[in-house]
Amino acid sequence: MSNTERSKMAVNLDKVFCSNCDEKMPALRIPENIQQLMWGGWTCPKCDCKMDKFGKEIVEQINI
Repeated sequence: MSNTERSKMAVNLDKVFCSNCDEKMPALRIPENIQQLMWGGWTCPKCDCKMDKFGKEIVEQINI
């Protein structure tokens, strides 16, 4: 199953690495926003990249 086919309801028990700098994410996750609280994910402590629970970068869209 590819990353685009994964459901928000899926559970990831694998180790996650930052897609930008390859930093290993901690096993104990402290959510930094409501999206991370509800659906999982991390903000990389090294490069500040926001990613989902599978390690895929989340690109924030700005609506003008």
